[in-house]
Amino acid sequence: MTVWDMGGAINGSWTYTFGTGNGARMVSVNSNGDWNHPIVAFTDLLQAEFCPGTTQ
Repeated sequence: MTVWDMGGAINGSWTYTFGTGNGARMVSVNSNGDWNHPIVAFTDLLQAEFCPGTTQ
């Protein structure tokens, strides 16, 4: 499955949206705060939504 994404950050706020090309499955997330590695949380969310049943 191909998943597209777009996101960005400004002043401690990170926002990303992920979705399939046809828009059948989508998830958006926003994180506020001083995170060391916010991409890890987004990666976990991405895996949970689009790769259920897999483990890291």
